[in-house]
Amino acid sequence: MTSFDYRKGLIKPLIEHTKNAIGLDLIESNSSGQRPDGPFATYTITSPYIAVIFEDNLTNSPFECVVSLTIHDKNSSLDALNLAERYRKSFVTEENLIKFKDKNITIITANRANRRDNLLSIDYERLAGFDLRVRLVDSFADDTGIAIDNIEI
Repeated sequence: MTSFDYRKGLIKPLIEHTKNAIGLDLIESNSSGQRPDGPFATYTITSPYIAVIFEDNLTNSPFECVVSLTIHDKNSSLDALNLAERYRKSFVTEENLIKFKDKNITIITANRANRRDNLLSIDYERLAGFDLRVRLVDSFADDTGIAIDNIEI
């Protein structure tokens, strides 16, 4: 049985959108990899599966997901906040709503950006971000391989 692939169905389109909309790299938050120089964006899937029931359809199951998106800036919390708000607005333009819909991602809400500064021992990491709620579709099929050819009554 297959299930929704978050990397292919959600994160890859978000990475592409981030690069096109605000020119920044989008990386996984709290990852152990090297961070880009200068401003960059991070994501955290805070609520991976929120059930949405429209109909009794066993092969296409809609669900919602919340992704926290954060802008990191070394110098200015105001620059981070301005960039986060520009980033947020990029999700709700008519053009981008259609682009995401074509990728089976429906933007439900993009909350207002707010400051998320983080104290690191003696200095602050300048952060600002917002939460994005999306609707996705888990298209799956039961791969049991059992076919019923006939039924005797």
